[in-house]
Amino acid sequence: MKRLTSVCAFALCVAGSVQAATTTETIGLFGSGGTALSYSNFGDSFGLVVTAWEHNQGVLGNARNVGRWSTGLGARLIGSTSENHQVDGGGPDEIIIFDFGQTVTLESVTFSYVSAADDFELGAYASTLSTSPTTYFSDLAILPLSTTDGTYDNEGGDLGQSALTTPQKLTASVFGIGADHRGDSFKINSITVSFDNGEDTSPVPLPATGLLLIGALGGLTAMRRRKTTSG
Repeated sequence: MKRLTSVCAFALCVAGSVQAATTTETIGLFGSGGTALSYSNFGDSFGLVVTAWEHNQGVLGNARNVGRWSTGLGARLIGSTSENHQVDGGGPDEIIIFDFGQTVTLESVTFSYVSAADDFELGAYASTLSTSPTTYFSDLAILPLSTTDGTYDNEGGDLGQSALTTPQKLTASVFGIGADHRGDSFKINSITVSFDNGEDTSPVPLPATGLLLIGALGGLTAMRRRKTTSG
């Protein structure tokens, strides 16, 4: 009986084990619309909502307008039409908050208007209402990706990217990407995340449970017959 229990348990574990499928999605953040208190409708799978804020080491302060332009997302002082429209540290440090509404893993970020001196800040937040990050990294490198004139000098066509690795490869539902030095200035062109899409990729489908159990019972019956014959 102990052997039957063990075999049946093994069969159920193998047949009933669930492995979730992971999907990677790149979200283009560029578009048109100018500035607003928030933006959504990026054509993503999450209903992503973005906002802009002043910050100090990831701790959020006053709200800013978030801007959506053909080269990506920027930030601007509310009520201003002339202030720098990039995410920058030229006055109060600025940060863009990304609220995915579900847990995702941040894989990479692509920037525009980058220069060789730019780096960025990255934070993860517990919820939409959080004003302080649970995890925060500063001075993360932006690597050159492409340029229109061969020089990275803060023009719209100057693209850079950061492919994140552990421990900066954060998993959360809310992230912040910002600047914290006077020389930092960029727009956020796209963002790539991975997430559990809810699909079952178990190697053995659940209907196979019955076949495994039948095999186990058959094996036990044969063992008993041999024991009876030998006894």
